[in-house]
This record gives sequence, C-alpha cells and structure tokens, in this order.
Amino acid sequence: MQQTPDEKRARELVMTGIRRVVHGRFYGAEIRLYGSSATGLCLPTSDIDVAIKLPRITEADVKRTLFQLSSQFRSAALTSNVFVNHHAKVPILILGTRDEYGSLNVDININDESGTRGVEVINGYLAQMPALRPLVLLLKGFLHQKRLNDAPRGGLGSYALVCLCIHFLQANPSNRPQEYIDKPMESESLGFLLIDFMFYYGLTFDYATSYISSATSPGRLLPKTEENEVLSIRCLFNPENEIAKSVNKVRAFFQVFKDAYSTLLQLNLMDQTMLGQIIRLDQKFIDQRVLLSRVALSTDRTSTHRVHHGHHPNHSLPPRPPSGNLSRATRTWKDRPVGSNRMQYHLSVA
Repeated sequence: MQQTPDEKRARELVMTGIRRVVHGRFYGAEIRLYGSSATGLCLPTSDIDVAIKLPRITEADVKRTLFQLSSQFRSAALTSNVFVNHHAKVPILILGTRDEYGSLNVDININDESGTRGVEVINGYLAQMPALRPLVLLLKGFLHQKRLNDAPRGGLGSYALVCLCIHFLQANPSNRPQEYIDKPMESESLGFLLIDFMFYYGLTFDYATSYISSATSPGRLLPKTEENEVLSIRCLFNPENEIAKSVNKVRAFFQVFKDAYSTLLQLNLMDQTMLGQIIRLDQKFIDQRVLLSRVALSTDRTSTHRVHHGHHPNHSLPPRPPSGNLSRATRTWKDRPVGSNRMQYHLSVA
C-alpha cells in the first residue's frame, strides 16, 4: 500500500510543473504540500494538496487570484481540466493533470495554513507511534475498496481516519504490549492491531454519546453534551474545530468495520493471506499505480537524454512523458512467510 519511489517521482514531476506555472504569475510565491502527499500516507489514487502563500493577497482577493491562476493552468501542458470552487469555506482551485502527468487530481488553496500545520503534527505522531503509518495505509485501502473514503461525498477523509487511528493506538483497548505499537514489523503485530481496530470501532465505540480529542485527552473518549448521530472528532492542533462534520455515512463505516471483524475472526492469524480477505486492490488502484510508474520511468529516460545532449533539466516545464495503454496491467501477490500477518502487494506490468 505504501507509496513507491516511482509514485513519489511522478508526484514530484507534477509539483515541478505547478511551481513553474505559479511562479510565472507570482514570482517568489511559497508553495507547500500538505495532506497525505506531504506525510507519505497517500495511495496511488490520492489527491495532491497544495498551499500557496501570497502575503500581499488579501482574503477578499483570494477568489480573484484563484481564477487568474486557473487561466494560467489552462494554457499549460500540465492539466486536462481546471475548476475553481469559490463557494467552498476555503476556496480552492481544482485541477486534473493529463495522463502524461499521472492523471492526478490537485487541490490548491491560497493563504490557508491549517493544512501545513497539520503536516507537522501528524508527522510527530508518525514518529511517536511506528504502527500508525501501516495501520492508516491499510485502512485507507480498505475504505477505498468500500467507496467510503471520499470526504466531499460524505466519506471519511484522510485526516479524520488518521485521528481515529491515533486515538485507537493511544487507547490500546485490548492492552496489547507496547512493542506492538513501537515495533509493529519486528513483533508482527499489524494483524492483531487491525482486528482490535475493527472490534473497537465496529462494536464498542459509541459515536452517539462520545467524541474523540486526542490532543486534549489522549486515549480517552469524552462525553457529548447531547446524544446525536454525528461523528465528532476534534482537530489535533486546534481542538475547538470539528473535522468530521461532512461525514454522513457514519453507520456505514461502523458496519463495514463490524463486518470486517467478523471476517477476520474466522481466519487463522497464522494465515499469510488474512489481509487479502478484507483488502483487495481494485483495477482502478492497479491501473493508477502502473500509470505513475510509467510516468516516472519516462521522465527518467527523458531527463537522461536531455542531460546527455547538453540541456539543463530545469530550463522548461517538465517533459511530457508518452502516455500508454494500461489494459495489460496485472497484479501479482507475494506472501512473505515471516509470521502471522505480514503480506506485501507487488504489482507488475505484463
């Protein structure tokens, strides 16, 4: 599930193109990644979230500036479609890159620092709890498979999922050894933690009467002032903010967690394929991973050619890699016989 080096290079190629377009209009603008691309918690299908800092742009000018940037992007070879959502609480520029650049979706905001602040906080938790990264990636894949990961459509967004995982590891409801959290690979504990997570949120967590605030009450559930059917999770760096307001499929989430727990209970923890019973990579996931690998490979070849012929690779917009047909993408599975529940997914192109 974890981002491959090829996928990282493909995303860096897109960021290089974005910087060139933005700096062509606003020289000296500060451009920063946030979200899952910045924390390394992205799937091949994850969006790229970008924050642009323009100190001289007032809040009243943000929308106008986003429309100006949208015109710049429309004339660039990087994008296939561009849209400004100026009705959102935080106005954003939404663009989709061409297939030659990985067919990635990019969200761009101006002068909103909340996302970049979140990166620092989440990276801190990732360092404190080594089990957090693999657990989040597995659950992102699981929710992607269930079509429950799209926050704009009422799904559980990446940040909210990370907060659920942080609270779960802090609470450690099954009293697992600390080694399970500190050394998940060495202790081969990921399968146990996954089962505990499904049990906790599928059967014991009462979202109607309790809310989560890991920043103020690590590992504890706090009582709501009144019972309701709304999932309540507080922001990690600004506990006054609710981050799960848009989630309207709450029962569906906890039902799929409950169903997954029932499935896992029927399996032997020594079975190397146990994760494959609840997490399966769909064709869209596989095709996107293959496309990003091809983009990275084509970029490497083009850069080598340009350097050998006396061209500096930074003189222009990144070269457009040739697009390709992904219909022959195939998946192969490789189980590692190293214990109870470790399994690696490997992708190949036929």
